[in-house]
Amino acid sequence: MTMISRMLRQWYCAPGCLLLFAMSATLFILFPQADLEFTNLFYAGHGLFPANDWWMVQFVYQGTPWFGRLFFLIAVGFLLLAIIKPTVISRRHWRRAAAVMAVVVLGIGMVVHVFLKEGMGRPRPRDVQTFQGSTAYVPVFLPSQFCQKNCSFVSGHAAVGFALMSVGFFGVRRRRQFWFLTGLFAGSIIGLVRIMQGGHFLSDVVFSLVSIWTVHLFVRFTWIRFRAWQLQKARLAVGQYSKSNL
Repeated sequence: MTMISRMLRQWYCAPGCLLLFAMSATLFILFPQADLEFTNLFYAGHGLFPANDWWMVQFVYQGTPWFGRLFFLIAVGFLLLAIIKPTVISRRHWRRAAAVMAVVVLGIGMVVHVFLKEGMGRPRPRDVQTFQGSTAYVPVFLPSQFCQKNCSFVSGHAAVGFALMSVGFFGVRRRRQFWFLTGLFAGSIIGLVRIMQGGHFLSDVVFSLVSIWTVHLFVRFTWIRFRAWQLQKARLAVGQYSKSNL
């Protein structure tokens, strides 16, 4: 199997993430107005985004944080049950729960909310002058002081949907692909809803995916390396024990 064919088969792994980042960064850096143009599709003028009044949009907007909390609590419950009654929860399930917790805490909690949303200071579409707001438009990757808290870059709501990819963390290739596509679909729909509300730019959603995907790959790589180290250590111990009994 050639390197290219291996990369195509592993499109949901690191090569795909790197390609998405490179293409998206190039697009939004060379054409910074693309964010404004896409948001303008859902803008009615006079500072109004009509979709914000739709019940389905509000259902997704209000329900996503609660789904995220439930998602996290279920993972915590599996881990606690695995500790209290290890015979009840299989190794596969508690490992999956641990992966979900790691991606939620590191990805949504740290990278998205602490590092990016609080660190970049990008104002939301509804707050920029193009859409009758009071601040200037800030292109992607440029830190600003226009927003001090819970800013636009990147989308926290979309990150909740994208985090579903972690459910297939330790599955076979088809299962990992299924959960990756499920997370991609959920995060994209939630992200589109937030764009329709004037709450996020397109790039906020795209780089929310990149952020969660990167954390997902980092956690998986770290876990695999740790397991490889454990197995190597166990083999060395068995070898030393066998030699001592010769």
